Amino acid sequence: MIPPLLPVTEENDGVQRFIYRAVFPVVFSIRDQCRSLDILFSDYALRGRELKALLKTFGFVSAMEIETEQTATGHLIFRQKLLIIDIPHDPVVKYQKVLRGEDSEMCCRYFIDDKADELLPYFESAVHSSLTEKLVAKLGKPLITKGETRPTNMVVGIALNKRGLTSTFPMIWGYSVQGGRGPIFNARSETVGEKSLFKDGWANHRCIIPASFFFEWGIPADDLENGTAGKQKTKYAIQPKGASSTWLAGIYRLEESNGVQYPAFTILTKEATGQMTSIHDRMPVLFQQDKITDWLSPDIDPSLTIRHALHDLVVEKSAG
Repeated sequence: MIPPLLPVTEENDGVQRFIYRAVFPVVFSIRDQCRSLDILFSDYALRGRELKALLKTFGFVSAMEIETEQTATGHLIFRQKLLIIDIPHDPVVKYQKVLRGEDSEMCCRYFIDDKADELLPYFESAVHSSLTEKLVAKLGKPLITKGETRPTNMVVGIALNKRGLTSTFPMIWGYSVQGGRGPIFNARSETVGEKSLFKDGWANHRCIIPASFFFEWGIPADDLENGTAGKQKTKYAIQPKGASSTWLAGIYRLEESNGVQYPAFTILTKEATGQMTSIHDRMPVLFQQDKITDWLSPDIDPSLTIRHALHDLVVEKSAG
């Protein structure tokens, strides 16, 4: 029997012994076995919420689902299971970052300058779309075309239409998952093609999200080195070096709400490089504008296109 889950913020010896002797074996066992994407809570003597919280601490992305089974007598048996969406490479490193206060969700905000010449044609096209008008009415969400944008917003996305031509669409940021607490707004590019939730989007439904820059929160490297880091993180505005616009790579799928279908997307991430490593271990997959066609093309392997993702970013403290 595994002891009750203890807060990872406590750093006394007893908690550390518990983490290393009881929790780490469970975490590594799940990591090694969860390719089946079917983890029953009873296997680990933890309640669903406890196991989900534990795995999140170690870098797993997961969601709870209800599984039903009909017996021979016609009765329904309900079981909770955990859908493992993303698996960390090294859970111990992830846990240590949580203890140091360095960990956060990746790419959950971006900014749109509605006066940017490169972006304007895409936003004008989406604003005048009949689909936009329909989704605004049915979903009760406005189309965001300027300012700070966050998950669950309806925004402008670029994808191929039914005729295979590049077009703009209103899209909702985040995959919804039954039993999940919130939308899944990021997916790791290294494993996205292996996950049942994402692999169709990776193979057939890729998109680009146009933005001016994205935001990330982190602790300044100087504060970490000097031992002066506090709990308050600094907000940074980030974009590719020498660029005025940011082209975020994503995948999408069709979801339904209020009797209407709409495209929902998630932004892909990769290992951080350059200045980004000082504030986070991940960064969005970004392309130059001339790579948009390749990324969307069904005839080009996305794993080849992603090799051209941008690495050199400019990171500046945000004014707001």
